Amino acid sequence: MRVFSCHRPPPASAKMNARSLKDLLCEGPQLTLLEAVDSGRNQRDLLPLLEVELQRSAFRLQRLKEYRNALISPFYNLAPEILSRIFFIYAQDNDELYDLRWTKVLLVCRRWHDIGTLTPKLWSFIDLSYGFYRYRDVESAQAEALDVKRLQRQVSLAGLWPCAVTLNLKQGLSDIKQTCLPMFWNPQFLYSLILTGSDYFMNQVLEALNVHRHSTLTELKVYGYVHNIQPDGLEIPTLGLPAGILEHNLPQLRCLTMTGVRFNWASIRDLRSIDVQWYPASHSTALHDILDALARCPALEELLLTLEGFAHDYDLSFTPQPVGLLYARTIYLSGPAELCLTLSRALADIPGTAKVSIMVLDAWLPPAIDYFPISSLISESSRHANRRDAPVIHAVNLVQRMLVPTSQLGISGRHQLNRSLDLRQERYNHESSDILLSMKTNHMQEEQIWTWISNLTLRVLHLWPLAHVTHLDVRQTDWPMGIPWQVLLEQLPTVTTIVTRPDFPGPDSLLEYLNAQLRDHGRRVVANIIYDAQKVDHHSSYPFPASLEAICRLVVIRTLAYCAEAARAQLPLGTLEIMNDSEAVSKYKIRLLEPATDIDWSEMYRDLNEGFVYEGMLYNEAVGAHGIKREYLDGDM
Repeated sequence: MRVFSCHRPPPASAKMNARSLKDLLCEGPQLTLLEAVDSGRNQRDLLPLLEVELQRSAFRLQRLKEYRNALISPFYNLAPEILSRIFFIYAQDNDELYDLRWTKVLLVCRRWHDIGTLTPKLWSFIDLSYGFYRYRDVESAQAEALDVKRLQRQVSLAGLWPCAVTLNLKQGLSDIKQTCLPMFWNPQFLYSLILTGSDYFMNQVLEALNVHRHSTLTELKVYGYVHNIQPDGLEIPTLGLPAGILEHNLPQLRCLTMTGVRFNWASIRDLRSIDVQWYPASHSTALHDILDALARCPALEELLLTLEGFAHDYDLSFTPQPVGLLYARTIYLSGPAELCLTLSRALADIPGTAKVSIMVLDAWLPPAIDYFPISSLISESSRHANRRDAPVIHAVNLVQRMLVPTSQLGISGRHQLNRSLDLRQERYNHESSDILLSMKTNHMQEEQIWTWISNLTLRVLHLWPLAHVTHLDVRQTDWPMGIPWQVLLEQLPTVTTIVTRPDFPGPDSLLEYLNAQLRDHGRRVVANIIYDAQKVDHHSSYPFPASLEAICRLVVIRTLAYCAEAARAQLPLGTLEIMNDSEAVSKYKIRLLEPATDIDWSEMYRDLNEGFVYEGMLYNEAVGAHGIKREYLDGDM
């Protein structure tokens, strides 16, 4: 499919060449104007002729500037197809396809405007939401009408290019936007459809979608609510896909995402990606139906399953046949322990390079680590991590959360450290983990939690291949009883770097342990310490902002004091690093440092072998106050 619309010529400026430049330079004034001047015509006759000449001269000057720019700038020498591709990559990387913020590039010059306008793919990402309708006033109605004009203009510019449409139906659509829906049911119009919002309104859209056969639709995402309330206040059943829509009306579907939505597993086939979250549990759900569906998708690359309820909600009374997933890149299984175990054992021929994550969600788990499904899941994760073609694990990430009444404990291995870990998106840790095993449970006493921490961590660390681990990441731990540093580091003797946060209990216990080892045993445990300040925010981590700022900076001061003590003992650390300090993630974000142009970095690096690292810049005596960009080794990113 061509990048440009076939019914439109490329911009005239794209065709400019030496011949057109010569013609432009040879142009003279209009003969009618010269004749009028020679014949001494009056002012009334000369004025309109001069206006025409001014417009012609302005256009000529603009063309000369364009030709000059074409000679100066390499962008002007790029073919329109290449430039439009650059526009698309820019919009995609900055997440600006749906909201059209990328269109600011059209203001750079006329050529960019023409090329962007005539690239239908750029306009094919359409966002239709309830928008201003929720306010129901005159001003909002006018804004809604203007948004509809934007939609119509966008559809016109997209032309025949298949569109990706996202519908946000939290409160339904206004009447004027309801009239836009029929354009989406053209069988050749859609290649991607994303539905979000109230099940009551989404069900109407799905029924309309099911009327037609969409031969170009390759991606369908439906995000439903677990609890559904109609406008009259009555609860309705969980949203379900219309019967037959997957079997008959979406022949080219390759990517399916469902959240809280019922559908017929028997209709699943030939998919590349399956993302099913919070699939409603019922006694009629048979695990063999899910496995049979996976077997009908031999080219499956991504499998994400979160199955709610209890193991007895699913029919497990069968011996599963192996399901080969030769092309799998990501596997994420979440649900009751016994269900996760049965699924993981049934999946066969998984490439060693695939990212495998298992999250157990059980309302009750016994504290004994030998509880059958858990011990077997640890063995399953170890078997995959020890594959010959599996990535080498350089970073171990520990997760421990106390979110009453839920406790979470997890451990993941990565081939490199994720330096921008979003602590709020724990479900998506699988995206950067090569191997992950996590447990979430309710009704566990504090002493049982400590047993879990010790037993699970030690068992996993003992079985996983961790001979090359250099980074221990504890940014996601808030153990109230303190992090067992000695136990952890004895299992990870190759660790050279600890990554933590300055606003959690971790730094206090870490510095106590490091000082004790240095003082009592003359031992430097690790060479590098990294503090991640990304989430130093009193709204998310501490109730007293002034105290939080003081505590975090005191942690840095205490760490520098430890570095000085280690240097006096002839055991200097390599680096102390602060990262993500300047990232403006929130207006409540607290900074550990406020660097000024005349800051004396020597106070930070004088006791360090390699230097002090701040926001990726290395400062030491050799490079001075300007610093140099740090080159990271294996395990870092």
